[in-house]
Amino acid sequence: MNDHGIKELKELVDGCELLFVFILQQAADGLDFSDGAALIAKIMTDEVFREKLVEAFGGIGELKDEVIDLDFSEGIELVQYVLEKFK
Repeated sequence: MNDHGIKELKELVDGCELLFVFILQQAADGLDFSDGAALIAKIMTDEVFREKLVEAFGGIGELKDEVIDLDFSEGIELVQYVLEKFK
């Protein structure tokens, strides 16, 4: 049994999904510099969005230990977690 688990990895996946969905919505009319401004505005005005990003990227320093400590069952769990996002 390992010591670190995959909590931060799952949170990172969630944060990347959140950003990806936002970028896809912005890209509907093409991407330009205004989309960066829209992201900053979203972070500044949408408390839920901001909190999810902080949760996702706040533990980024722990990722190295989680990846190094990743065992087979955690790898399978993480892959399943990611694949669930595509359903």
